[in-house]
Amino acid sequence: MVDSQEGAGNGSQHGRMRSMRHFLIGAGFFAVLCAVVLRVPAAEPEWAGRMNRAENWTRNASGELNIVQENGAVRFEAFFAEAGDLWFYPVFALRQFDSAAGCTELSFEVKADCPGGIRHAFVIAGGRYLAYPVPGPEWRRVSVKLDPADAATLRTFSVGLNPENPGKTTLRVRGFRLVADGGPVDPSLLPPLPVVMAVKSKPVSGVFYDTEPVRFEFGGSIAGNLRYRVADWTGETVSAGAWPENGGRQLTLPELPRGYYTLALESDSRKFGEPMSFAVVADASTRKPNPESFFAVDTAQSWLSGAKKWNERFPGEQYGAVSELCRRAGFSVVRDRFGWKHVEPERGVFDPGVYERNAALLEERGIRICTIFDMAPAWTKPTDDFPNDLAAVYESSKRLAGQYRGRIFAWEFFNEPDNAFHGPAWLLAAGTKAFSLGVKAADPALRVLNSSFCVSPLQHFAHTALKSGIGEYIDAFNYHVYSSLSDYPWTISRLRSEMAKHGLGHMPVWLTENGTNVDGNAACRSYRPGTMVHSFRQELQVAEFVPKSQLLMQSLGVERDFFFVMTPYWENEGKKDWGLLRMDLTVKPAYVAFAALNAELGNARLLGTLEPAENVCGYLYAQPDGTQTLAFWSKSGIDGREFDGKERKFRLKQPDGSYRLSGIFGTPSRVRSENGSLELTATRYPAYLGGLSGLSATVPVPAAAAPERPDQYDLSIVLKPVPGEEFKVARSGAYADLTAIPGKLTLEVYNFSAEPKSGFVTMRGGRAAGLPEKLTVGPFSKVEIPLEVTPEIPAGGCQVDLAFSGRFGGREITPAVVPLIQTGAMLAENVGREPEWRSPARWRANSSGEMEISFDEKEQALKLKTVFAPGTDRWIYPEYLLDLPGESLAGAVGITFEIKAGPEIRHGIAYTALMAVLDTVQEHGKAFWMRFPAVSDKWEKRIVIFGGFDPAGVRMLRIGMNPKCDDFTYYIRNVRVVYGK
Repeated sequence: MVDSQEGAGNGSQHGRMRSMRHFLIGAGFFAVLCAVVLRVPAAEPEWAGRMNRAENWTRNASGELNIVQENGAVRFEAFFAEAGDLWFYPVFALRQFDSAAGCTELSFEVKADCPGGIRHAFVIAGGRYLAYPVPGPEWRRVSVKLDPADAATLRTFSVGLNPENPGKTTLRVRGFRLVADGGPVDPSLLPPLPVVMAVKSKPVSGVFYDTEPVRFEFGGSIAGNLRYRVADWTGETVSAGAWPENGGRQLTLPELPRGYYTLALESDSRKFGEPMSFAVVADASTRKPNPESFFAVDTAQSWLSGAKKWNERFPGEQYGAVSELCRRAGFSVVRDRFGWKHVEPERGVFDPGVYERNAALLEERGIRICTIFDMAPAWTKPTDDFPNDLAAVYESSKRLAGQYRGRIFAWEFFNEPDNAFHGPAWLLAAGTKAFSLGVKAADPALRVLNSSFCVSPLQHFAHTALKSGIGEYIDAFNYHVYSSLSDYPWTISRLRSEMAKHGLGHMPVWLTENGTNVDGNAACRSYRPGTMVHSFRQELQVAEFVPKSQLLMQSLGVERDFFFVMTPYWENEGKKDWGLLRMDLTVKPAYVAFAALNAELGNARLLGTLEPAENVCGYLYAQPDGTQTLAFWSKSGIDGREFDGKERKFRLKQPDGSYRLSGIFGTPSRVRSENGSLELTATRYPAYLGGLSGLSATVPVPAAAAPERPDQYDLSIVLKPVPGEEFKVARSGAYADLTAIPGKLTLEVYNFSAEPKSGFVTMRGGRAAGLPEKLTVGPFSKVEIPLEVTPEIPAGGCQVDLAFSGRFGGREITPAVVPLIQTGAMLAENVGREPEWRSPARWRANSSGEMEISFDEKEQALKLKTVFAPGTDRWIYPEYLLDLPGESLAGAVGITFEIKAGPEIRHGIAYTALMAVLDTVQEHGKAFWMRFPAVSDKWEKRIVIFGGFDPAGVRMLRIGMNPKCDDFTYYIRNVRVVYGK
């Protein structure tokens, strides 16, 4: 996940977050805000000053419009190419908590440069056009009257003009002022003020250690009674009363146990909005950090935590705040990002910018980093996304790994290369090898991971890279999982079996992203237009998922698990809400659940599973002090669709005495064992019972096996095939189609060592004219070998692997593989077998809307029409159940078909896929997802290759997509299964 970047770059405002590091919101911003918006008498609102900043205006014009800051003024530059309806009225929007109530006049200074003349000049306020004097070339102050009856409902102001003629017009504005009548404002006219904007705490985001006083500051006083209420996560009031001096003094709450809480405010003279969450967590500074902790989090902070002008509640940088929140949650390991093109925009010119800042912030807090090395600069001459200059990959990785030694302990070369087309797999493999050699040259103890594969199970692209020998260059296998908990055992088992095909069955597995979709699309609107956020119910679902997911993955033998993601992030057109933090950086329940998990088990050793009762999960841990801890819960729908999450009682045999029990958010309680028996109640939310002894795991955790790494290869020699234009690389990046035989291919042979190396190169899968019998490659040099390649495809087949390998200095070198698939042969008439695709009865409707399946005589095609309810997560994947054994896919190379959509395709498609499903359960079941190019309103042929898995076990096919409109139709015809060798 996280392909794009917000806020990263090499510009630095390094000092800003130092003053904000320990505050919920910036102190200066908070003070100005509270001094104004909490007043009852009408006064000039603070937000008027925001009108003097260019970033607070948005474009609105019938021509081109640029908005530029010019010292203390805002410059609007408009250009109109031809005559017509000429106008520009940029828009200033009030924030959610701003109000113009009580304001009677808006004034500002203005001047214009409009050679063609000005027809009109208006301020548009709440839909009313308020004329102001036509501006000239000199500054002058103008004003417009506001209707007091409308002022309280105003949400936008526009200032601009209508030129007489086309061409360029420049309007400058500054010195905005709002005049208020000074009388009292009816509180009912003011928008509710979110509590997070009225209250601050010294610990960032209100995350208190249980050794700190829980204390809040209101930022001034308020007329009328100011009251507060603190509730725990169940909604039960734990503290309430009057705020000292109506906000004039700090509020110190009675001692609160660890847990998740909300703070609500009420007043007779001001409306307050949603409560603010805060937390009390175990003091992480009193625990010894565990650098090998299983529990980790992906922060992505270098890409996601920059300043965002739209974020009215936290507009500044978030780097320091996110780093501090990681420490307070007890994390000792996080995952971040490194954008190569930002760090080294020109060869040899390094400016790490925000990446250095974040590494330093995390280092200050004793947190180690696993990072992605991504985004090849243009000077590396990338093919699509992957760099072609392997020498640059080696040099830059060596320099950066050395520079960040002690801070960044693990490096990944690119992120999710199999998720969409980023380039050919054999180029990724060559880059991975050069990258690993560079990192290891800086420090052999640093860990190198493969690019994080994310398609489950592993498919064609990943297998092509693995065939090319990347396993010899990595220390752990890097994978991403977003499946349901019930699928975890199969997912990891299948991953291991796929790894074993390449001799990597015993290699440690790291999940550098592990996330969930149990929450579905977010249910609530946010203060950012177009972005949805979780309801509290959804937040609790993710909180429940966090410890369950981590413990289950650990029990399956995964070595490290990074939850995705710490920072706020959205996908699916703003509907999918990710993150342990909200956009105002208050913490969600899942953050507190993670803090409790780290506190209870961060330094413990998993012994195995212990299920004390039916439908009760249990995981037994050994603590450093010799005691044991049992994490347990009642299985719910998060664990599997068949579970109800009801409370379930069970007993453990333990010596008489008192035992510590902690809830999902770390809230402590005591339970007693009497007569050698301890009675407990499991709920759907995980709990931790500590101080135990003498228990044995029902299923012990499997012993970690050392990876088998025979020293048979000379890793310093790296082969990079560069196919010529006769090779058409598939959109998957997994294979190529050779359109002319022989095909031209250049083989680059790199020597990443300080000594010359001599040897030879061979090719399997065909004949390679031009291969020398022997070659010598100088130190840190490369040799280019032009070849003409003739593949040898078995009779009746359509595929072969061109596999380059060789020996240098008497030792093998790792291969480079370019799979060939002759797609032209697959598309030829009368090739393959047709299933009964024409019969609507053979297809099962499967969508998130109302679906109709019919046969269209005119198109001679299957017609699939779906109507969705507004706001639905739209998907259409009709199911074709194979009639076995007659329609078995055993021996199949792939499937070809033709497809087109109706005119509504203009709205776009989010995703297209063919799914090969291993059972017949509707909508669910274990499946291989294979992407194919988006459709159009014209008939087009598609080929889906079954690369990397045996299709003999497939029981059902789905062919569909995720459209971006509520009424969508597409057609399929000429479906064929192609078999071959």
